[in-house]
Amino acid sequence: MFILLKDFVVFVYKMPTLGVAIPCYHGHINILKNLLDSIEKQTRKPDMVVVSCSGTNDTPYTQDQYSFPLKIITNPNKMNAAQNRNIAANVLDTDIISFMDADDQMHFQRLEIIEKAFENDIVILIHSTIIGFDNPDIKYDNIVFDINRLGIYPCGWMIVHLDNPQNFVTNGHVSIHKKIFNLIKYNESPSYHGKEDSVFTSDIIKMFPNNTGYCPVALSKYVPSGTLSFIP
Repeated sequence: MFILLKDFVVFVYKMPTLGVAIPCYHGHINILKNLLDSIEKQTRKPDMVVVSCSGTNDTPYTQDQYSFPLKIITNPNKMNAAQNRNIAANVLDTDIISFMDADDQMHFQRLEIIEKAFENDIVILIHSTIIGFDNPDIKYDNIVFDINRLGIYPCGWMIVHLDNPQNFVTNGHVSIHKKIFNLIKYNESPSYHGKEDSVFTSDIIKMFPNNTGYCPVALSKYVPSGTLSFIP
């Protein structure tokens, strides 16, 4: 965007909008609060949060409980994680869509760092995570993002960091540019159940191998909840 002021041309940078898409089901409604509370603590608040929750007609959360825009879509029918992810992301009209699982939590700088990462010429960002219940409030400074260092295992759908294949990447907490979601959706077929996240990120990396980003620090906490999917 350019603004002409007499003989000078001034470039005005438009900050990207950032939304969060959360798949959920009735069994995770209670622990969804932990994630929403972690979003409330973000140093960069989201422009919109959309939750798609299946297996229920109601949730205990309302907009007035949080300072960020929140929309919760409920459906009494059974739906899998891919369906809930697609529903939530389709509602968002933000420049960046960041996915989070309802039973996990964000590091308090997560959205700030994601926004910073997309200043690079990337369409997808994957980051590390903490596994377990400990979530130290470590403040991150001067993060160096790895650009175009993500690849695919020979099986065709597992993500690997090309410099360090042992790095644990978090497919379920991926962030993408909105234009990508207009091209690639989560596969809702039962045959992709349990691997829809990896297939989704792999499909994007195959299409845009030179526009990928990886953040080496843990921006989320994966909390084992005893479930393998969001099917009620």
